[in-house]
This record gives sequence, structure tokens and C-alpha cells, in this order.
Amino acid sequence: MVNSPQSKSIYQPAMLIIGLDGGTWASLQPAIEQGCMPFLSKIKESGASGILESTIPAITPAAWSAFQTGRNPGSTGVYDFSWWNRNTRAYGYSNATSLDRTIWELFSNAGKRVAAINVPMMYPPRPVNGIIVSGLMTPSLKSQFTYPPEFKQELLDRIPGYDILGFHNVQKTAICAEAENKFLESLVRLCSIHADAACYIMQKQRWDLFMIHFQETDVLQHQFWKYLDSAHPEYDPAKRDWIFSAFYQQLDKQIERVYLAYQASTGQPPLLVTLSDHGLEANHRRFNLGNWLSEKG
Repeated sequence: MVNSPQSKSIYQPAMLIIGLDGGTWASLQPAIEQGCMPFLSKIKESGASGILESTIPAITPAAWSAFQTGRNPGSTGVYDFSWWNRNTRAYGYSNATSLDRTIWELFSNAGKRVAAINVPMMYPPRPVNGIIVSGLMTPSLKSQFTYPPEFKQELLDRIPGYDILGFHNVQKTAICAEAENKFLESLVRLCSIHADAACYIMQKQRWDLFMIHFQETDVLQHQFWKYLDSAHPEYDPAKRDWIFSAFYQQLDKQIERVYLAYQASTGQPPLLVTLSDHGLEANHRRFNLGNWLSEKG
């Protein structure tokens, strides 16, 4: 979704990219219609939007690698979260080391100032003309997950509780209402923390290209899709409305906060691009090709 500033003056607007992992109109549009995402509704109405094709396979590391490089998985070599090393007979985890030049490096080489916060497949962070805080696929906060390296301690000092979404900080269980509440609250907290980090970095200087990524949409939908999909046998409209108001409404507020902070830092309405890596749908059965090949000898 692209929202272009309405202005008769000719200028080069700064660009703000907001990534919503797993963001799909199948959940966003009903949340808009429910009145829970007024800001997203506003930018959708004033810009252009649509449903795009994802990569093959349509999975987070493959798609965000393609976004950063303009190359498909056949070129980046990134197909999944992990890969099998035939030499060591062990799994390795996908990261940015295999990627060609990225959008961040291209902008930097053109003399533009760039910043990217919490974007998947950016670890280990590469030198750029700006600041990088890597997201999903970062081993832990003990790793060197920022560029420049010294910004890591500054970030952790200025944004108390900063974290990268992973299994260690999200309780992925839904066996009771209390657990569901805690799970959702943890996602809302992480959204707020990442927005805090973005707003802090925006104040440091004027950025030509700025991106913040919200991984939380994907994690929430994986856990609660049954409540959001009206065709699912466990669909619950009351739970859907609760998720819309408790999570999507809070996410919308963070998106608006980031947008207004960036506009204030640049002095002009930015060119806003909101995008996703893939959609979501119900999954009733899986086929493991590796197991099948093994069974067939």
C-alpha cells in the first residue's frame, strides 16, 4: 500500500516503509471495517492499495530477502528459515550473509541516509550510511545486531526492555483465556517497544529512507487464525472482535505514531509504503517432501 503526499510543490519526499509481517487484507480489512484501524483506513483511502504476489515459497526469510535485493529465492539462495549443510550434516540458519547488494546499500551509495529497525534477514548488519537494527533471524541481544556496533548499547540504554521477537519472549500457548491474554499483551508490548526505538532514531537526524517492521502481526495470526477466519471450524466472532480491539487497534496507533514522528523529523509528509511478505490461510494438512523421499528410498 502506497500513500503519496498531496502537494503541488515539487520536492523529493523522504520515504517511510512499514512492514507488517503476514499482513493480509483478510484480517486488516475486517479490522478497518470494525473501526479498529482508523489510520490504516485513512492512508488506504488516500493512496493506492492491492494484493500482490509473494515469493515462491511464500515464507518470511525468502520474501524479505527478495524485498531487500530485488532478487527471487533462486538468486538469493534463501528458501526457508534453515538449510541443510551436506558437509557438516547439520542445519544452518538463514541470514543476510548470502544476500547481494540491498536497498540499504544502494541508497547509501547514492549518498542517502538510511535507517531500518527490526527488519528480518538483516543479521549480521552491514555497513550503511545510517543505522541498522536487525530483526528476525538475529541470534540474541548478545550478538552484534546493530550498525554501527556502538549503537547497540545506546539503544539498550535509551529503550528499556528493547527486544527482538522470538520464542524466548512470547508465550505461544492458547490453552486458556488467561494464557491468550498474556500472549496478546506480550505482542502489544513488543509493538510499542519497536515503535519507541523508531521514534528515538528518527530524532537523531533527517533520514531519506526509514523502515520499521512489525513481526507481531505474523505471530499473532499464526496463533489466532482460527478466531479470525470465518471459514475455520473454530471461528469465534467474539474472540475476533477482542483481537481487533486489543491488538489491531493498538498496532494502528503505533503505525500512526511512527508516521507522525517521521513527518515531524523531515518537515514534510513522507512517501509511505506499507507492505507485507505474505498472507495467511488455514492449514489443515502438511506434506513433508523430505520424509516422503526417504520413505520411498
